Amino acid sequence: MTPQPRGRAKIGIDARFFRTTTGGIGRYSRELIPRILQLDSESEYVLFVTPEDVAEVPTHFPNLRVVPVPVSHYSLKEQTTFLRILNREKCDVVHFTNLNHPVLYRRPFVATVHDLTQLHVASRNGLKNRARFAGFQLTLNRLAQRAVKLIAVSEATAHDIERHLGLGHARIEVIVNGGPAPVQTWEAGGRERVASYLGTRDPYFLFLSQWKPHKGILTLLEAFERYTALGHSPHSLALVGKPSNAAAQVQRYLAGMPDASRVLTPGFAPDELLPELFHYATAVVVPSTHEGFGLGVLDAFSAGTPVICSDIAALTEVAGPAARAFQVGNAGQLTERMQEAARLSDAQRKSLAKLGYQQLSKFSWDRAAEQTVTLYHTLLRRLP
Repeated sequence: MTPQPRGRAKIGIDARFFRTTTGGIGRYSRELIPRILQLDSESEYVLFVTPEDVAEVPTHFPNLRVVPVPVSHYSLKEQTTFLRILNREKCDVVHFTNLNHPVLYRRPFVATVHDLTQLHVASRNGLKNRARFAGFQLTLNRLAQRAVKLIAVSEATAHDIERHLGLGHARIEVIVNGGPAPVQTWEAGGRERVASYLGTRDPYFLFLSQWKPHKGILTLLEAFERYTALGHSPHSLALVGKPSNAAAQVQRYLAGMPDASRVLTPGFAPDELLPELFHYATAVVVPSTHEGFGLGVLDAFSAGTPVICSDIAALTEVAGPAARAFQVGNAGQLTERMQEAARLSDAQRKSLAKLGYQQLSKFSWDRAAEQTVTLYHTLLRRLP
């Protein structure tokens, strides 16, 4: 007979990216965790968050206890202080919502792998980068050895895990991310709010992500430079998001770009503006060289906006037939896709929007939460 867990299950979740100022991992946490707590009222949940996260955590669930952890990701304290806190709590199972974790943690745990981008694009130049990459590899190796299950957010990520970590399919659980609800009606004044944020009323192509090398920004800039060189277009390119380790490369490219004034860099966009920012774009461009999923693709579909994306596996898995793909890194082909998007008639845009809504309906955070809770309890039943 399969062993049963004794008493009320105690499940820990590492939610140190819960706050809204974080990227995709934070969104994953914010969408998934409240649904998990709603579904599983019988288990005791311990949520590990940083002090910056505390104000945004839903505290109205009677089966939830919040433990503030003054420990940032990828830090030495993650391996020491956080380890002590986890050991003190003695959870039956812990869910790390990203692959980083205290490598000496010995109790049962699962971890979500959003992507393995760092394996593809990690720079090893300089002592600091070499040391960080070595630490990343150690964490990844221990994860492969110790995790009871790895949750992959897409089939593409699952294949990456099998290929790079050598794990069999039995150790991987594919639980696909969800997407936002489709927006069919729009408040008056939305176009003006977007224009005020961007500083122009010109039509625009939208890129929205962190400025990291694997996001394909330089390919996008080259494609837009070719596009503007063709003339007769009032379009701007909006690079929305938090500048990070690709910012210097972007600035160097812009410095030599004849129409650099048509590239808008307004920075981080407030959450309340995002749907309108997507909706009023001529197209949303996702030119990444590596991804584990494609939340931005689903955001665009929700807003009824055409999507242009690179043909990498994760993006084509999410986008399906509802987006126009281009060969990854091919700026000339991306320019062609931008021309096609700019020439779409209203009827063609409506037809694409319908395809986007249909594709969006395949992705559900409710279903992801149900599958995650099922995974927790399947593992708990197997523990001695």
